[in-house]
Amino acid sequence: EHEAKLQRLREELSRPVIEGHHRQSHHQKQAQHRQHHQSHHRKKHRRQQQHHRRRGQSTTQYVNHSPPGFNQSQQAQQQSVPEMDLLKAETSKDEEPLRHRVARAVTAKKERIWDYGVIPYEIDGNFSGIHKALFKLAMRHWENSTCIKFVERDPEIHPNYIVFTVRSCGCCSFVGKRGNGPQAISIGRNCDKFGIVVHELGHVVGFWHEHTRPDREKHVVIEHNNIMKGQDYNFNMLSPDEVDSLGMAYDYDSIMHYARNTFSKGTYLDTILPIEMKGRKRPEIGQRLRLSQGDIAQANLLYKCPKCGRTFQESSGIFASPSHYTAGALSNETEHCEWRITATYGERVELKLENMNIFKSNNCETDYLEIRDGYFEKSPLIGRFCGKVDKEVIRTESSRMLLTYVNTHRIEGFRGFKAEFD
Repeated sequence: EHEAKLQRLREELSRPVIEGHHRQSHHQKQAQHRQHHQSHHRKKHRRQQQHHRRRGQSTTQYVNHSPPGFNQSQQAQQQSVPEMDLLKAETSKDEEPLRHRVARAVTAKKERIWDYGVIPYEIDGNFSGIHKALFKLAMRHWENSTCIKFVERDPEIHPNYIVFTVRSCGCCSFVGKRGNGPQAISIGRNCDKFGIVVHELGHVVGFWHEHTRPDREKHVVIEHNNIMKGQDYNFNMLSPDEVDSLGMAYDYDSIMHYARNTFSKGTYLDTILPIEMKGRKRPEIGQRLRLSQGDIAQANLLYKCPKCGRTFQESSGIFASPSHYTAGALSNETEHCEWRITATYGERVELKLENMNIFKSNNCETDYLEIRDGYFEKSPLIGRFCGKVDKEVIRTESSRMLLTYVNTHRIEGFRGFKAEFD
């Protein structure tokens, strides 16, 4: 039964999606959705007019329906991003709508960066086991390519955290860390697809949409005449003062980029058209399959991830420091690596350290292998090792282990280490 569920999940995740809907032949499902929406829109026009007056037409929007512990004052000035033609996040009556939306270029506000790259989370109990597995798979996707860590919230040490829930906005998330306790990441109807959850987690990490960065006019054309009434604000472009692209090039392949017909008046009308380069095909945009190389590179820059190392989520494996494979060849560059080993909740990590040869400094201050029982640099220290070690077995009390390797003395013969984990 478990294998059957996993197979169904794999089949579900293999389907390309765009911002809350499956992409079928000629956007069939999108057309069906709009026809259904239009047929009901006329019947409910008066009631919707009143509802929209309450909601406003904010481009940087706020979630009114919040997890336990939220209140109206906490929500003020907190930004959220709705997806496609799903319900937009609401604003309180007293809040002045902000007429801007920012790019995938990451937030320029440092206070919105999650401390140590650790993002605690909770999942509402109303979600099914399949949904919970999907959310965790999307979080693991971010972890696999970055030093960001999604961890189950511990109330004693995690005052700020995300809550997977369903809100009136349908599919939306705050951008970066709010800093006032819980914050919603809404995964509503038609949002429960792998690529869309990865996209929403991108907002949590600190990413905005790609197509509104300041240099977008060199890369895309916005077809304003084709945009649905009342949705123009989703295509506003911001100034360099509001956006920090961290020197990264415009990324058509970003999972944070809108599709060509997002918020379109008609299925076959483009709202965003990539500029055609001489002799080249127009780039595809709006993929919801996986993080692009640009997404990964920018997240690693934003969170200052070490250039080597990785996250292990396999049940076992073998790895080594870069210098181990070069026999400790001479170099002027410092090696700084980080490995994160994640076991299933309730299990422990066992590490077999062997063939370690690291320059021995006083108290292992300059060159070392540091091992912690947990997921970040404040986790309990198991030990800091340098010099020669033939064999050593190390076990955690938790389900995670963090290894940090620093080699400043790139002297020939100091090969670093090799390790095996279970």
